[in-house]
Formats: sequence, structure tokens, C-alpha cells
Amino acid sequence: MATDLQVISDLAGGNVYYVVWNAARQLLDWSDHTFKSAGSATTKGLVGTESTDGGGAIESAYIASIDLAYLNATPAIAAFWVDAMRRTGGAINLAADLLLDTQQVKVSAGSIVANGSPGDIPPGYVVKVGMNVTSTAGNFVQVYAAVTFNGQPVTLGEDDTCVFDCFEFETELSQFGGGTDPVGPASSNQFETIVANPNFVDDCEYNLKATVVISGVTLRGEDFFPVIGSA
Repeated sequence: MATDLQVISDLAGGNVYYVVWNAARQLLDWSDHTFKSAGSATTKGLVGTESTDGGGAIESAYIASIDLAYLNATPAIAAFWVDAMRRTGGAINLAADLLLDTQQVKVSAGSIVANGSPGDIPPGYVVKVGMNVTSTAGNFVQVYAAVTFNGQPVTLGEDDTCVFDCFEFETELSQFGGGTDPVGPASSNQFETIVANPNFVDDCEYNLKATVVISGVTLRGEDFFPVIGSA
């Protein structure tokens, strides 16, 4: 997952922190990385690290790195607002501290996206499917599916699902699957399962399809695989 580097210049020797809000006006609690009401949050702000290279003796740069997966790890775009605040007292006080700047960021699958509206699925998602015969007799086959976003692996959650369907090419006769076998993610961040007795026909091509649901968003992928018989 990507990180967003927040940098702002302010008076040297100050106390600058960053607050992240979602569209429901909940802030990110940095103690457990969940969004909640301001009154319920334990750690309301991420303190910026002062760099004296930011502007000489009068000003400094205040830098903080935000893991975007904490904001939104799902495919659907979500909008967030990052407030840069200067602390005026000994502790963070959102009502009394000085707002220096606000930036909006739109995040999908832990990455910033430039285009699209909240709820949209940005281009760049790919479901890659694969199939391997796991016995010399050909009576077991392993099928798998992995999801990437702009070439980077997408982390799968325990509630995400995948359904495999395999069809004989051109005839569209169902070989196995039929939308009945949801498969949980493996530790390798891919869905996989073993199918017994696929009953492939020699010298025939098959179309393997995967329907993946991540956080309520449906993504699809497919590929073609030949089965070569003995001479």
C-alpha cells in the first residue's frame, strides 16, 4: 500500500499535527486506525516531524507520512480531508487550535486516485486467473485468482469472496463451478481451490472465469487454457 506524505511550512519550533476526516465527519483515531467521532477518539492527530530545512530560521517544514490503507483499502473511491493544525496549548484541542491548511485526497485500495467520484471504481483493477493440473492423471486441478490495482497486489479480507466457473470454449458448456463455490483468500493474497475430477476433454480449450467481491464491489476476470491430449 502507498503512503501520502503531508508537508506544510509553519513557524519554527511549533507544534503541528494532522487530522484526517471522512465524509461522515469522523476522524481517524491514530491509536487503532479506525474512524470515529471526535469525542470518542483517543489519538486525534498525527504529529508532524519538524525539519529545519523547510524555511530557514523563521520557518520549518512539518512532515507526516500517512498509510493510505488506513483510510480506505476497498476498491470504491472514498474522499478524505486532511487538516494541518497548529497546537496552541499543551494538548490537542480541535476547537482552539489553529487550522493551517486543508487538503482533500481520494483513495482507492490504499492508493491516491486523481479522477473519479466517491463510490466509483477507478480503472486499473485486474483479476488474474490461473489453472494448474495437480496430478499426473489430470483428475485434480488447482484454480486461483489474484487482484491487482495498477500492477500492485490488492490485500484480500476474510469477508471477500471468489466464485470460479469453467466453460468449454465456444460451446459454453459448464465444466465445473456453476457459481456454487465461494473460496476464501489464502495467505498469499489470492483465492485458490482444488477441483476434483474436472473431466476435461483432450485437445479442447477451456474458459476459466472468476467473480471476485471485495468489500461489496464485484470484479471479474477470465483466461483461456488448452488441454492437450496424448499423441
